[in-house]
Amino acid sequence: MTAPSPASRPAAPPRTRAIASRPRARTPIGDDPLAALIAELAVRAADTHAPQAALESESLTLELTRLDREISATHAAGTGDVAPLVSRRQDLRARRDRAIALAMKQTQPAE
Repeated sequence: MTAPSPASRPAAPPRTRAIASRPRARTPIGDDPLAALIAELAVRAADTHAPQAALESESLTLELTRLDREISATHAAGTGDVAPLVSRRQDLRARRDRAIALAMKQTQPAE
């Protein structure tokens, strides 16, 4: 089977969303392009996984962003010592960098 042509793709997403939670469900009779698309999406979804280290690095990146804002706000307001915040930021960066390195190692293709 061939993938649906670009002209047929705009009609697929609403129906695809309705079927997404049950990819093995039957598609409407005579809609071979949609059936092929759903089969391809199901295969791709089964192959997709995020290593725990990648999720951890994303979480740490969000925490670093929050901490950078807190440091900026503290500087702007002149309301306190930022040294503990800067120290925490250094620790978070080191943890994030280790998580990224591990995620990259975990996602290396097998040789």
